[in-house]
Amino acid sequence: MKRLLLLSTLVATLATASPRPPAERALSKHPSIANPAIAELRAQGQAGVDALALAASKLTGREERERARLALDRVCRQRDCYASRLYWFTDLGAAKAEAKKLGKPILSLRLLGNLDDDLSCANSRFFRTTLYSDPKIAAAMREHFVLHWSSERPVPQVTIDFGDGRKLRQTITGNSVHYLLDADGRPLDALPGLYSPERFLIGLNELASVALRRDAETLRAYHEQALQNAYSELSAEFAPPPPPPAPAAVDEPVKIEATLRYAAILAAPVASTKMSLETPLLASLGQTIPDARWKDLAAKHAPEVRFAPESIALMKEKYGATDAMLVALQRSVAEDTLRNEYDLHARIHQWFAVATRMTFHSLNKSVYAQLFLTPRTDPWLGLQPNAFSAIAAK
Repeated sequence: MKRLLLLSTLVATLATASPRPPAERALSKHPSIANPAIAELRAQGQAGVDALALAASKLTGREERERARLALDRVCRQRDCYASRLYWFTDLGAAKAEAKKLGKPILSLRLLGNLDDDLSCANSRFFRTTLYSDPKIAAAMREHFVLHWSSERPVPQVTIDFGDGRKLRQTITGNSVHYLLDADGRPLDALPGLYSPERFLIGLNELASVALRRDAETLRAYHEQALQNAYSELSAEFAPPPPPPAPAAVDEPVKIEATLRYAAILAAPVASTKMSLETPLLASLGQTIPDARWKDLAAKHAPEVRFAPESIALMKEKYGATDAMLVALQRSVAEDTLRNEYDLHARIHQWFAVATRMTFHSLNKSVYAQLFLTPRTDPWLGLQPNAFSAIAAK
């Protein structure tokens, strides 16, 4: 009888004992335990990320730390989340509900592939490595915005088989853009492509300020002034300066001839940093500027591109980046920053300055078709050859 009493007391104690926190269960080796715990943490939003990151920081074993990083990726829905600790919504409706609850705007990343895949498009990989891993940038993103990402389409991948068992797998073409949306999903501005950490942080602060401009006229006036500022800054960089930009609208759907193919070689230079895979065209504020002049300007500004120590550590740990690689990356990021701000972002300012209405869908369609030169009407993303290749079509 005494044994039965002790047993029943033990069972009652176990039944009333608090279960282990989901962060601890998410780090368990057993998948059946980890999966529900990760879902619980994801339902908690940024608080779930913070709890898991805190629990992971106490681990010492290499296998344990690697398991923790994979768990963080699943909760954040971002690859290399251990370096950024940012929570991302993947459902826009949920992001809008959170934005209304917190009184914050939405920073919505549009990319090729998925942000939690290692092989998402090249620029999104650079975002994770050089931007989101920067503590100042990550803090600004957490503080000012509700984060959301969505995929434009799958990212094209190529595999080079060297014939001796070695294979090199890489992505090709594609670009990414950070949209600023209000809590109703209305677009207010956008940062196209890759920026230097300092300029991206400035851009984030500007976006947070833009989000306060709620009425159409105030927003229009902001974009008109921003366009003039871009032209003035560009004029100071180039002599003689290019003519002022002509108005352009995105009210009407983008019209693209069904037979027209955008060549990937034209889309590649739109993103200089990933252009080591791909190559040069450019129109700045609607005017053609020789590629060499951009490269000269990038060389001048390259020393201004400074990566956070945490970002450099991530690059060296994951990719074995050398000092020479970092110097080359500085120059290509400097060129991307200049082109994106003085060409692509300036044209976005043009659109907002003249558009009577704008939706996320219409803006995104115009960005990918007119700026990135990869319209959805081309399923091949400009990669299908026009010349005879003597390879059977599939």
